[in-house]
Amino acid sequence: ISKKDLPILNIENSTFQDLICTLDDYKLGFVLFEKNGKFYGVSSNADLRKGLIKHLVNLNDIKIEELINTNPFSINENSTTSEMISKIKATSFPILFLPVLNNENEISGALTFNQLIKGEG
Repeated sequence: ISKKDLPILNIENSTFQDLICTLDDYKLGFVLFEKNGKFYGVSSNADLRKGLIKHLVNLNDIKIEELINTNPFSINENSTTSEMISKIKATSFPILFLPVLNNENEISGALTFNQLIKGEG
């Protein structure tokens, strides 16, 4: 998925409401975050669910930073399909998407599991 078609928010000026609306608008199951033009992290449906459970008593206490994985699995834009599959196989949990980053840690795009399986990556 090219960068222009991805749900990307700037962490410095995004709210919890922005995250929820963006997740719903794009229907990809994730939102990527940037800070100063560089990749900052990702928030998935699972991250949102975990954050809601943690703050069930008072949802107003949720801070967007608590919902972002700042160290997710990602791939370099020069990675081969074989390298991507090896990386996915090495994990103990399902990976449904991978942010694609360039050598300057900027978002180039993203690859979904369905695209990888279909050979569209």
